Amino acid sequence: MPLILLIPDGDNLSYLWFNYPEAGTYEEPLSINGAKNLHFAKINTPRLREEVTAHYILKVTDKGEPALSSYKRIIVTIKPKVY
Repeated sequence: MPLILLIPDGDNLSYLWFNYPEAGTYEEPLSINGAKNLHFAKINTPRLREEVTAHYILKVTDKGEPALSSYKRIIVTIKPKVY
């Protein structure tokens, strides 16, 4: 499901993605490939034998005065590869 961000006042936005391993069933940290400050994130997932979930938090902050932030949790389901 895509995230839709509305910018009613036209301020620029900054993004910060981070893994929240304690919340998911896969408790090892999964890093984000490339920059963590883009509006999208790519992750490499390990090869697993069972389905697990990994949780990420996206913090979006505008450049207005005062700067306002919003947080969204994204839950990724990682399924084992079927051969």
